[in-house]
Amino acid sequence: MNPIARAQAAEPWLVAGIPRVASNGGSLRAAYLWRELAARTAAATSAAFGRRGSLSLATAIAAESRLWRRSLQVASTQLVPVPALMLLHGSVHARALDLHDHPRRQSEALGVMPSPARRRALDDLVDRNAGLFETLVVPTASFATLCDLPMQKALVISNGADTTTISPAPAPGRPVVAMVSGAAPGRGIELLVDAVAAVRGEVPDATLRLALTATGPASLAYLDEIRRRLAERSWVTISSVPYASLATFLGEAAVLAVPHPKSDYMDVACPVKLFDSMAAGRPVVVTPRFVTPLAPGEQATLPDTVVPFLPAVAEQKAAQESKKKTSKKDEQKPEFVGPRGHEDPK
Repeated sequence: MNPIARAQAAEPWLVAGIPRVASNGGSLRAAYLWRELAARTAAATSAAFGRRGSLSLATAIAAESRLWRRSLQVASTQLVPVPALMLLHGSVHARALDLHDHPRRQSEALGVMPSPARRRALDDLVDRNAGLFETLVVPTASFATLCDLPMQKALVISNGADTTTISPAPAPGRPVVAMVSGAAPGRGIELLVDAVAAVRGEVPDATLRLALTATGPASLAYLDEIRRRLAERSWVTISSVPYASLATFLGEAAVLAVPHPKSDYMDVACPVKLFDSMAAGRPVVVTPRFVTPLAPGEQATLPDTVVPFLPAVAEQKAAQESKKKTSKKDEQKPEFVGPRGHEDPK
């Protein structure tokens, strides 16, 4: 019996790590997947506990297990700090862990290189949690494979979007490219800035809007640095957008981008912002990965995929095509390279 089916039985459950405010991919996943599961099964919940939150987790487990005298099934939306794993023993059972990120692999993919000691500690954290919990809830099977997780424990539950918050808006009529991301070198922010700079050679009024969030001290330092570097580019704006205002931000864009640089880790990631961008009803330019080149020896560049979607360029292409007398109507359609290969924009 999987942990979700078991949760529907009469056993008492605690779902640990439910955030008070959902603001990023992990917390949104916890809020909309695990909070809903807890509500449907009458499970107790405890707040997000962070890396040093063993005391709050211990308090919740002690209360719900009646000081370890009553059987309690525990699910966690976060990796449990190594010292706190000792709480999950005896009558308290480690049933399900939402392992949506691998902290060391993600950090390295984002260009934030941990020290050797920190690297070992992060790997140990994942290994100990993966060894203790009965079921590991992962966003993709390929993520579990890359992270060397025991596949017999893996339960794939994909990310998604809250369509009551994010919904399509009328087209803006302006060539605005937008990106929502945590602030880090490995997010492809510089790549997108360079791409839009190239696009402006063909679409002079194209602008770029970046909604960037600092996720820690190194991320905050990077955010301050990139603000300084882009200060003289008046066509780039950087802002912090709370989730409640995200639909408005996305709706003001003509094109949305998720331009991760090449990375094995990013290849297996399905970030929440990708689903939010799709739910906004806009063309989404995703950096090609497992795709066929446009032609032998030719690979699409990010500007190639951005340009066809901008309104001004689309009008120019339509005008050019109207002058051509050809029966092959689809011959000049701009191509979009998506995660599954060649696709014409719908």
